[in-house]
Amino acid sequence: MTGSSPTFENCLFEGNLGTMAGGVMVQDSEPRFLGCRFQGNTSGAGGGAICAVDGSAVTCIDCIFSGNEGDTGGAVMLETSQGQLTDCVLFGNHSFLRGGAIHASAAAQLLLSGCTVVENSAPAGGGMVAVDNAHAEIARTIIAFSIMGGSVRCLNDATVAISCSDVHGNMGGDWYGCLYGLEGVDGNFDADPLFCGDGPLLGPYTLDSDSPCAEENQPACGRIGALPVRCGAAAIPGQTSRLPGAELALRSTNPATAGATLHYAVPSADPTAALRISVHAADGRCVKTLHAAPAGRAEGNLAWDGRDARGWRCAAGVYYVYLQCADERLARALVLAR
Repeated sequence: MTGSSPTFENCLFEGNLGTMAGGVMVQDSEPRFLGCRFQGNTSGAGGGAICAVDGSAVTCIDCIFSGNEGDTGGAVMLETSQGQLTDCVLFGNHSFLRGGAIHASAAAQLLLSGCTVVENSAPAGGGMVAVDNAHAEIARTIIAFSIMGGSVRCLNDATVAISCSDVHGNMGGDWYGCLYGLEGVDGNFDADPLFCGDGPLLGPYTLDSDSPCAEENQPACGRIGALPVRCGAAAIPGQTSRLPGAELALRSTNPATAGATLHYAVPSADPTAALRISVHAADGRCVKTLHAAPAGRAEGNLAWDGRDARGWRCAAGVYYVYLQCADERLARALVLAR
């Protein structure tokens, strides 16, 4: 789009391929995206879902970005533009160079408020990258479990201001670089956000009632992240949100080039319950079931060859391995590179 100010509401942008933008190319425009979903889009040079240039101003509220891939900015790329993301979830996006979820450059201005940025990946800045005098304001946001590239990377005089945010468990570093010294300041902290890890599309990223990000546990900041409490003793009386003693671990390199080896263990469970271990794409679709049997006491190793149930090679991207037993689920993310 060029020179326009449209509003998109409850729209799905899925499986698109482009040079600068896989989903939407924004030039000198001010679009608003409300409750939209960007899934599985791919860009050869820019943002996997959205690429905004030439003084554009993009607003995204209650949007979901999942499984997108781009050269700079797996989900969103801002160049000499403004971007406001509020109450958005960005997960499983991948950049081949910088900014697994977001890339802001050339004096771009980014406001990231009340968002959940998890399990994204890039060689630099698994969560996001700011370069060339760009500036990012981050508030009440979770940046967690980046699969590679760390949390936030700043290059060439870019700056970040962050408050009331949880930065935790990112492979490659959390509070480093332009975030160094900001942990423990202005409501920032480093703690497991205690995601529920179950449910449909966004279920894995809703909060346990014991989460340090839950509104009830953050009187000063309010809820941190895009999603509310949906599990835990306070949410589901008489139930727990974890499978006691269960383990699901990767035993191979991540990213993987030809599949993965996993170890699983369920020390004790109802012998009548079914134990199922399966691989899912970023959109939640089951790619292949690796194990299905009665639970009881179970332990072993499994190999996934990077192919789906039909024997076809899976495309490069982010995948999730789920261990499901009764009503409980463990999840691990892995990147398949080709």
